[in-house]
Order: sequence, then C-alpha cells, then structure tokens
Amino acid sequence: MSAKDLIASTLDEIARYLELDGANSFKVRAFSRAAEAVRDIDEEIDRLIESGEIDRVDGIGPKTAEVVREIAATGESTYLEDLRSRFPAGLLDLEGIPGLGLKKIRILWQQLEISSLEDLDEAIRKGELAALPGLGAGTQKRIAEGLRARKRDAGRILLSKALEIANRIVRDLGGLGSIEKVEISGALRRRLEIAGEIQIVVAAEKAVVAAREIVDLDLPERFEAVGDHRLVGRSIHNLPVEILLVERDRYALTLLISTGTDEFVTAFLGLARDNGLDIALDGMRKRRKRVVAADEADLFEMAGVPWIPPELRENDAEIGRESRAGLVEPADLRGTFHVHTTWSDGRSTLREMLGHAAELGLEYVGISDHSRSAGYARGLSVERVEQQLAEIAAIENDFPSLRIFRGTECDILADGSLDYDEKTLARFDFVVASVHSGFTMTFDEMTERIVRAIQNPFVTFIGHLTGRKLLLREGYRVHYDRIFDEAARHGVMIEINGHPRRLDLDWRLMQQALDAGVRLSIHPDAHARNEYAHLLTGVWAARKGRVPVESIFNTRGVRDVEEALRGRRQRAIECRQAAKS
Repeated sequence: MSAKDLIASTLDEIARYLELDGANSFKVRAFSRAAEAVRDIDEEIDRLIESGEIDRVDGIGPKTAEVVREIAATGESTYLEDLRSRFPAGLLDLEGIPGLGLKKIRILWQQLEISSLEDLDEAIRKGELAALPGLGAGTQKRIAEGLRARKRDAGRILLSKALEIANRIVRDLGGLGSIEKVEISGALRRRLEIAGEIQIVVAAEKAVVAAREIVDLDLPERFEAVGDHRLVGRSIHNLPVEILLVERDRYALTLLISTGTDEFVTAFLGLARDNGLDIALDGMRKRRKRVVAADEADLFEMAGVPWIPPELRENDAEIGRESRAGLVEPADLRGTFHVHTTWSDGRSTLREMLGHAAELGLEYVGISDHSRSAGYARGLSVERVEQQLAEIAAIENDFPSLRIFRGTECDILADGSLDYDEKTLARFDFVVASVHSGFTMTFDEMTERIVRAIQNPFVTFIGHLTGRKLLLREGYRVHYDRIFDEAARHGVMIEINGHPRRLDLDWRLMQQALDAGVRLSIHPDAHARNEYAHLLTGVWAARKGRVPVESIFNTRGVRDVEEALRGRRQRAIECRQAAKS
C-alpha cells in the first residue's frame, strides 16, 4: 500500500470510529474530508509533508495534518489506536450490511453486546433485534438478508478495488528485468463487476528465471503454490492471485485462453480449427507449419475470427458477430450529469466540482443534488434550491470552458410522483429521477411507481434503475420490458450509473433497453472531485453491454445537448400549461 493510500484509509477509519463513538458530525466530517483531500493529491505526499505544504491543502486542518504527519513518519496513528481500544475488534465488520449504519451498530453493541458477525447472527435467530426501539421486525428482516448476502459474497470485492490491487502488482512486475510483457487477464480483463480473484499473464525469455524473481519480490503478499510456470498466492483483502508465466511465443495464446470464459474459448478454438489453425499444448500450426502469434490481434487474424474486445468474451454469442465497431471509449464522453456537491451529501464544494470538471476537459456538467425528501442526504428544500441556483449564476463565468446545467436528483415517491412541485421542476435544465426508499414494494408496485415517474414530462433521466448496491443489496425487481417501452415512448433516458458500487443499469440489460429504443447516458454519481473517475467504470459497463457511441447521450457535443434539454423542458412546461387550461 502506498503512503497516500495508507494515510487516506487511516483517516477514513478514524472518521468511522469517531461516528461510532458518537462524536459530533463536524469532527467526523473533518476526517472524512481530509481522507478525500489526500486521495485528490496528484504529487508526492511525502514532499508536501516535508515542506509543510500539507497544512495548506484544502480539506486538511491542523488536527488532521498532525495525524497525517504521524502516519507518514511511523506508519501508524496513536489517535486511531486509542479509538480502536474503545471498541471490540470485530465491531466494524458489521458495517455495510443493509440496515446497519454506524449509529445502529453502536446501539447493538451497547444494548445487546453484539460485537461480531457471529453475535449478530445469533441475535437475529433469537429475534432480539426486533425488540429494540427504533429497529423492529422489518429492520431485523432486512439486516438478516444483508447478513446472508455478506456470507454468500465472502472473498469477493468490487471490480474497481480488485483492479487497483492488480494494477499495483502489474506495475511492480513490469520493473523486473526478466519480464518482457505483463497483463491482467481473467474476469478482471472482461470487466465483470465483482471479482473473486486476480489473474495475470507474464511473458519472459525464461519463465523459470522470472518466477524466481517474482518470489524474491514477494508479489503477491504471500505465496501458497510456486512452480516454474504458475504462482498462486493471496493479496490484500485475502484475494487469490494467479500469475501465469510463459515464454514469449505462447504469450498471446495464454492471454486469450485465460481471459475468456470456458464457453468462449471452446467456441474460439473450434472456429480456429475450422479455419485451418490447430492449437495444441505444444504450440500452433497452420497447414502443418508451426506459427507464432505476435499478439492477440495477430492470433485472431490467424484464426479467421474478427477481433472481439476482452469485455465481450463471456460466452460463444460473440463468435461470428459481424461488427463490434463503435463501442464507447472514455474519450468519447463530452460531458456528464448526476454530480453532487456539499449542498447535499457531496464532499466537495460546487466550485471544486466545477473546477475539476473543467480540468478534465469536459464540455458540460450537470449539477444534481438531492431533493427535499432525502433527509439522510441533506436534500434541498425549495428555498435552498433557489440559493444553489444563485450560487451557480454567481460563479459560472469563472469556468468559461464549461457549460453548467442546473439539475436535481429528485426522489420518486412511493406513488410515483416527484419530490418537487411542477413550478420547482421547471427551474431545472434536467431532472434525474431516482428511487431511494420503499425497496420492499412488490414487483408490480415498483414497476408502476417508476412508470408513473417516466410519464412526468419534466423527467430527463431515470437514475440507477434497479437500486442495487453490489455486495450490499440486490436490486428491486421490476418489469424491464414495460419500463423500457415507456421510457422510449416518453423520450426518457436511463443512466448507466458508473459508481463502482452500483454499475446500474446492469450491462446484461443494456441490449434490451436499446432494442426498445431507449437512449442511455453515462453518469458518475460523483460525490467528490475524485469520483469523476466513475465515468471510466461506467464506460466499462457500457462496453460490456455492447452499447455503441451513438446510443449514449453524453457523447454528444454541448450545443446538441443544450438544444435537447431546452426543447424537452419547454415541451414539459407547455404540456402542463395545456393540462391546466
């Protein structure tokens, strides 16, 4: 773990323990904000600490700077150790189970002496949670379901986290003199949203020599099996790591075979054989002559198979498709929507979010803080909406390269109505309508709830359609065919929420949406400057869903987007005026 990662994670842990300890929200937020500030630092943090410039970094105050310096010097924090000593060691393991925030975890510990997942399981079996004031049978049921999901998903982590670990290993492997090529393979290369292991392929002139160097370098953190061509170990989060070592002439084939699923690889090898390329353990032959592929693209050409991007190598359905041209690339995104600020539950100010969007070269950004019913997220009252709009007007000229669209992430209420009245909705350039409550509705009830929101002429996008939070909760069930048909009929777009915890719309549903005539839009659901990075994970999901560039709204230029949003808003106003007359 790098110094910056260690400092940020330590500050985060302090914030969590402070909340568990009942500290005031300002103190908790100070450490949480300091962790984000550290993650946003682009230069070497050691130099900032040595020069004293760390004290002038926005988001780091005197107390947090003191903690940062101690961690940098010793690798530890006495403040964190003191906080840890006040609580049982396994208490934070309960965090992240749906229905259990840190405040509830504190109640469970104080009133039922629950300090581990095992204690929680036992208390649920006895019905003890349901008897606590403020919890009840419904909350106990939700926590029980979350605990079952936690057990089911043990040993799996989010794609983004797994890639962070894998990329660090690849970077360190690339520094070894014996290694010529190295690349991530397996499910990570296919960009599956949940990871259960890391696979890496290494090419070397002598695989045996490379294997010895890797073992000496202690990559990954510990080894469980060591061979001349295969190393198996565990990295942080106890994630399995497999490193395949081959001589350069087998690199392309090994990369292909280890990337695709068994179904995909079997179909590929069969088609290659039909086209005269024989692939065996001892190498490849075409017309009985030994051949070597320079890279994967060369191997596809030899096999007579059109190139298939790694993200699409899930099954045999891609073999034989005529074209995959036009899949979206990160550079295709011209702007984005669904961006939060400190006006609601964001951790970066409006100015910070706009400034970073401009630095990234985006042409436009849509600010969309939470609506008034979202009390948990400091949702904006109508009066605060006007105040935010006034701040945007006051500072937008400071960002001449950036078109700022005024919006909201507006709650879809239980009856399908929106959280603001029509007069307020008409103040926005766009509306992201999302479900944030009432997840226990029936299949039909939730479908009709979302359909009614789609039928509201002020709605521009439906946010995180299924409501899933990966490794935390399943999405609610809806009739997708009905929702997609209604969205297409009313011209409402559905977002691809790029937050690594959501990746919602699920890539498995994207073709169904496109076939119905729905346009999609990739959004970061950003709550801090660094979370514009969620646009990248959104692009991965869109590529995996085979979404072409032209079907993604925010690949359009600012003038087209302006015209589309202006026209839709005007039609909504006219529609409502006609309904009243």
